[in-house]
Amino acid sequence: SAGMAAEDGPEGLSRWDRALLLLEEEVAALPPETPGAVFLCAAGAELLEKAGDWQRLLQKVQRERPRYEGFDEETVANDLELWRVKEERSWEAVLITDGGLDLEGRRLRQVFGDTLRIRVIPAGGYNLAVTGLRLVAPDLLQVRIVNGWPVAKTVTLQVKGDDRLLAEESWPAAPGTSYHRLTLPEPLAPGGYEAVLTAAGEGGIIFPPGSRAYLAVNPPRTARVLLAGPGNPFLRAALRRPGVEVTEVPALPAAQFTGKDWDLVIADRVPVPAELDVDLLAFLTAPPGAPVRPGPRVAGRLEGTDSPHPLLRFVDWGETTIGEGQGLIIERREESGVQVLAEVDGRPVAVAWEEKERLRVVLGFSLLTSELGVTGAWPVFFQNLLAYCLPQLTGPMAYNLTIGEPAVLPASRLFRILDGEGARAGVFTVEHRGRHVVLRASRPGIFRWTDGQEHGVLAANIPAGEVELKPRFLAEEEKRRTEAAAVLKTDSFSLTEYFLLLVLFFLGMEWYLWRHGRWPGR
Repeated sequence: SAGMAAEDGPEGLSRWDRALLLLEEEVAALPPETPGAVFLCAAGAELLEKAGDWQRLLQKVQRERPRYEGFDEETVANDLELWRVKEERSWEAVLITDGGLDLEGRRLRQVFGDTLRIRVIPAGGYNLAVTGLRLVAPDLLQVRIVNGWPVAKTVTLQVKGDDRLLAEESWPAAPGTSYHRLTLPEPLAPGGYEAVLTAAGEGGIIFPPGSRAYLAVNPPRTARVLLAGPGNPFLRAALRRPGVEVTEVPALPAAQFTGKDWDLVIADRVPVPAELDVDLLAFLTAPPGAPVRPGPRVAGRLEGTDSPHPLLRFVDWGETTIGEGQGLIIERREESGVQVLAEVDGRPVAVAWEEKERLRVVLGFSLLTSELGVTGAWPVFFQNLLAYCLPQLTGPMAYNLTIGEPAVLPASRLFRILDGEGARAGVFTVEHRGRHVVLRASRPGIFRWTDGQEHGVLAANIPAGEVELKPRFLAEEEKRRTEAAAVLKTDSFSLTEYFLLLVLFFLGMEWYLWRHGRWPGR
């Protein structure tokens, strides 16, 4: 993991260098031709190679370097458990670590039991680091400072953008974790920014990757919505929000209309053209060829379903009732993937499905003939719809990634990582999933992206836990400490009972002398 790059060993050796020395010791103690394997463990367990020639394998390990990821014991243990099952043989395991086990070795112990030995690299964790760079106001930044030393340390923080120094400040950082805010001379413009931490004197920073934090600030993105219908105050009110640009028309063109100039089309009681190629929300209407058609009239209370669709996130239909509407008859349900979002008396009245990676939501009632528009369920449902359909409304911090952790962003098939080292293989993995993209970064820094005509920046940072270099106690060590304390408590004794016996003895002597004699001098 990232923390293994910390240079706190003798003569500036890193924890990784010392781990290699321990590995060499283990290999030297093995009988000749012992089978084995070496895994590099961080966000998962990566099999480097099975051992045929241990010396050649050692040379291969020596060419490796610590990743920028954090250590995820649960995932590592799952990977190793799966590998053991495939190997169909028993293994002994040796884990070489700097003590940064997030589950204190408990999960790994479940996999290997008593055959697991853990060798801990001696480490003090005396380091200074910066993490958590955030924009809390247009001209105000916040950072998290980690001081692993037992005393306050004077640090200097510089904020840079486009190779320009934007702000600089020095102060004594207290031991432990603290937060600090920097006021900027002007609001931050869209772009990539870097915070660089330095310390007075030598030896303050032993983990250079932890002395830099990155921030991506993207421009506001406008969502274009076409609202077609005779007019609806509830829809107008719902769309009256920053970042949403609304165009109203009484009806949609009957033919040859794709809607490509808009991100979302809302058809309120008007026909939908067959060529529509954008996300659609429809009231009492559906596109030609849709897998739903009008059914019998319905009225009554809206009831939820067990659908896991994101549109239902935090939606509680509650006591919402429909005065007049139409049930929806679903056709080709398994083929089309239609999900029922709400029912009245067991009949679907709100459904959703995907068609050529475009969302289709059809409601069998109008907001004017139901109570939905005046209930708490409506703004939540509509916000879910906007978040699902409109990538422009993604929060500004969504483009700030943690290395080793997947980030899911709304994006089209045109999404690309553009320039610099972000374009090199291995720095980013980009996986398209319908209307979203799953990103994983493997190196910190600022990168640029493009999505059709839109573009912006991405920031990737090492996990915050990796800059806190003090080793954690392992579960077995904690157990030994607990047992030692229990033994100490058991073996220690109190003088109270002996004192009571002594008092009873003197009282007995006094009674005896009173009965059989006199105190001297009486």
